[in-house]
Amino acid sequence: MREFSNIVSTISKLSKECVLRLSTDQIYFIVSDDNSGPTPPILWCEIPQSMFFSEYQLIGVDYEHNDIYLGFTSANLARPLVTLKSAKTLKMKLTKKQCPCLTLEIEMPSSTSPQTRQVTHDIPAIVVPRKIWSDFHEPQVPKPDISIELPPLKQLRTSIDRMRTMATDVIIRASAEGRLTLQIKTDMAKVSTRYKGLRVDNFEVAHHWPRKYHGDGEAARCLVSSCT
Repeated sequence: MREFSNIVSTISKLSKECVLRLSTDQIYFIVSDDNSGPTPPILWCEIPQSMFFSEYQLIGVDYEHNDIYLGFTSANLARPLVTLKSAKTLKMKLTKKQCPCLTLEIEMPSSTSPQTRQVTHDIPAIVVPRKIWSDFHEPQVPKPDISIELPPLKQLRTSIDRMRTMATDVIIRASAEGRLTLQIKTDMAKVSTRYKGLRVDNFEVAHHWPRKYHGDGEAARCLVSSCT
């Protein structure tokens, strides 16, 4: 469950609001750009439910639409999941209280006795109406020019975190030889970090890297958060 907690924590750093889609086999976390209207999601996370839950029951609208879509503030889910690192069990269910809620029942070990204690968190949620489910469809991802193994994320995060204090543009270069380069340029200096010996799964010779990651401070923060 620690991995499940880390996934939600990363999403909460990237976006304030999130949509949780529950289907019979999969769990989806979806983030859309609120300022662009009904466009493909900017983040799509798909997880087999069997990876995290030993028991899973779902009753959707009907047989043909056997899904549930919930909108909620991502930080409200991320905060209680931090305790999963020491929890024994987790139950998640949709409840109706003063408003629809995603209720978490977490069984925690006691530090003073062999008995366990149960902690309940009610997370306010919005049930997404079926008529707008199509707004949250899986995005079509273009075939990549190159697929390359990343270095340890802790190292990558540290490098990007230091670079964003000096510039908001990060140039990313990857090569067929397994080299990944992060570079920034300022009026005073040019700084590069290079990683070698990375595995390359795919490389299209017809396309040329580098790619320039451009954005303001908020965009750079999102790039760092994605390396959590």
